[in-house]
Amino acid sequence: MRYLKYVGFLFALAVLTLSSCQEEEKNSMFMTVSGNPGEVIIVSTTNQWDGEIGKAFRTHFQAPVYGMPQEEPLFDLVQTNKGDFERVFETFRTVVMVEMDTARFSKGEIEYRKDAWAKGQLVIRIKASSRDEMVDLINDNANQMIRIIQTKELNRLAAKYKARANKKIKSQLKNNLGIDANIPKEAVVATIDSTHAWIRIEREKLKGGYKHQISQGLLITKYSYTAKQQFLDSVLLEQRDVILKKFIPGPSDGSYMATEYRYYPPVSKEIDYYGHFAKEFHGLWKMENDFMGGPMVTYFVLNDEEGMIYCISGYAFAPQFNKREYYREIEAIAKSVRFN
Repeated sequence: MRYLKYVGFLFALAVLTLSSCQEEEKNSMFMTVSGNPGEVIIVSTTNQWDGEIGKAFRTHFQAPVYGMPQEEPLFDLVQTNKGDFERVFETFRTVVMVEMDTARFSKGEIEYRKDAWAKGQLVIRIKASSRDEMVDLINDNANQMIRIIQTKELNRLAAKYKARANKKIKSQLKNNLGIDANIPKEAVVATIDSTHAWIRIEREKLKGGYKHQISQGLLITKYSYTAKQQFLDSVLLEQRDVILKKFIPGPSDGSYMATEYRYYPPVSKEIDYYGHFAKEFHGLWKMENDFMGGPMVTYFVLNDEEGMIYCISGYAFAPQFNKREYYREIEAIAKSVRFN
């Protein structure tokens, strides 16, 4: 509009309307992101990647995910130079660009941008005047960058599940528990009543010429809130074990799901859960009286209006495969639970 002289209100309105339509058409034609979940492209020179800058990225971005039975990194890093990036990787889901120039940048800065070259994309530009400043920027802001990337991955999954949600299960959750959630179409309800729902996703995947089991599950229960002491970590974990034992039996007689405390004790933090006070736990589950286990995430959410505590637990089981992305999937499903 800055290139046009004012020639009347109607003409200006027409131009604005046309511009808006053109922008909408451009967005609708935007390519969707490429790359696999959990992959991050680092755009840098080879020398930067092989030196202190690359070391800083690897230290933080490839730290092990807490609560995995076998060590897995937070992200899979792929380094490329600017030329190859512009030819091949420009639509990648998550891009971190290393920009170092003494003349252009007087001080360090980190810039976040979404949908730069593709729909659903996250681009992080790290600008610095020197190598030492770049390393300091990465080290000082790594936790924030990791948190933003993880949130973006969860949001992508949430949008996917919302677009193809299981309408039958959504209806069952609303009628029985008064809640809403985005559950994938392939999920099935194992058990449900007015106080709980156990939802399962079962599939098989080929490896080494054999089919192997992959299981994901979501257990939602609610019980009365009577005192602040109920939100002590020890009380919540004890309650979770009672719930798991009651609602998730194992494959053999006398087996049931429980919390693994020995190898990876559960870690917790207070969070805001869509306006409700909550505690989030990450750690491992195990099968008592059997040989099964895997990662688990649990949210204990206080619904003040209802006077109830909701326990929302998601778990993954994939003994022959890396579990990070299966775990992320179930975390996205668990975090989609809302109160009506």
